[in-house]
Amino acid sequence: PNGKMLAWDSVGDRATETFPVHDFTRATVYDPATGTHTPVNVDTGYNVFCSGFAHLTDGSLFLAGGNKDAQLNGIVETHLFNPANNDWSLGPNMAAGRWYPSVTPLTNGEMLITEGGPDIPEVRRTDGTLRTLSTASLGLPLYPWLDVAPDGRAFYSGPDQTLRALDPAGGGSWQSFGQRDAINRDYGSHAVYDVGKTLVAGGGPSSNDARVIDTNGATPQVSPTAQMAFGRRQ
Repeated sequence: PNGKMLAWDSVGDRATETFPVHDFTRATVYDPATGTHTPVNVDTGYNVFCSGFAHLTDGSLFLAGGNKDAQLNGIVETHLFNPANNDWSLGPNMAAGRWYPSVTPLTNGEMLITEGGPDIPEVRRTDGTLRTLSTASLGLPLYPWLDVAPDGRAFYSGPDQTLRALDPAGGGSWQSFGQRDAINRDYGSHAVYDVGKTLVAGGGPSSNDARVIDTNGATPQVSPTAQMAFGRRQ
C-alpha cells in the first residue's frame, strides 16, 4: 500500500536443499522512490521460501507454508507481514505442512489455501483463525491456479488441463468442467486482467499458446488469443 516492494528468497544463495538449517528467511523492502533496500529478514524461526501468499484487505501480506528442511518438506506455519512497520508475525498453524501452496483471496475477505502437499484446502477466516474444507479433498499440482469469479467461486485454470470450480462455503465442494486445452501448462502463468477474465499462457514444453477464460457465467468459456512471439516457461 505504501508503494514499496517486499521481496524474499531463502536462507542463502545456494540451492535450498544444500542448507541443513532453515530457521530464518532473507527478505528486503525496496523503495523505488529512493532506490534503497531495507533488510526485513524473517526472524520467526522459519524459512518462508516456497510459501503461497496474497494481500489481506488491510494491505498486510498473508503467507502460508514454506520450507522446513533440506528434504524440501513443507511447514505448517502461516505468517503475516505488516508494511506499516516492516514486522513479521506468526499466524495460526495449518493442519499439515505445505510446500508451494497457493493462497487465493476470496470475495468475503477470507483466504483460500490449496495444495502444497495436503489435498484438503483450508481457509483463513477474517478473524485470523483457520477452517478446513473437509468435503473438498482433491489432489492438485504444486501452486494450483485459482482465481475468484464474480459469483464467489474459485475457478481452477491449471496448470493441468481440467477446469474446475471450488465453492468454499461450509465444507467446500468441487465442480468439474471440460478441458481448457490440450497442454499441461506446468511452469506456465495465469493472471486475472478484467472482471471474471483470466489469461493463461505458456508452460509445458515452452509453449507460445495463450488462452482467455471467461468465468462470468455458470460455466467457464475458453477462447484462444494471439500466440506469443516466443515460447515461455517459468
